[in-house]
Amino acid sequence: MTFKHFVRLDYLFIGTAYSILMRLQKWTCLS
Repeated sequence: MTFKHFVRLDYLFIGTAYSILMRLQKWTCLS
């Protein structure tokens, strides 16, 4: 139960980090 919750948090963190990286790439491409 706790393991699944931990994995969900991990995936959420990876998802946010990925979205931020994509935004940074877009900004670097524009500039």
